[in-house]
Amino acid sequence: MNNELDFFNEFVGKFDLNVPQIMMKKEHSCRVALNARLLANFLNLSEEDSNIAYVSGLFHDLGRFVQ
Repeated sequence: MNNELDFFNEFVGKFDLNVPQIMMKKEHSCRVALNARLLANFLNLSEEDSNIAYVSGLFHDLGRFVQ
């Protein structure tokens, strides 16, 4: 999962994080990822499925950063 986190940070790092809308999108994606992991753990999913849920949450809005 470190590769996915590195990708996310590298991708987001291409944008100006001083722009409030960009920082808001980054923080939103991180919150969605955390909530997805919490839900997966609540549902007693496997570690692999929990990681998939986390990464899915992290990546769910990548296309919106360019908007």
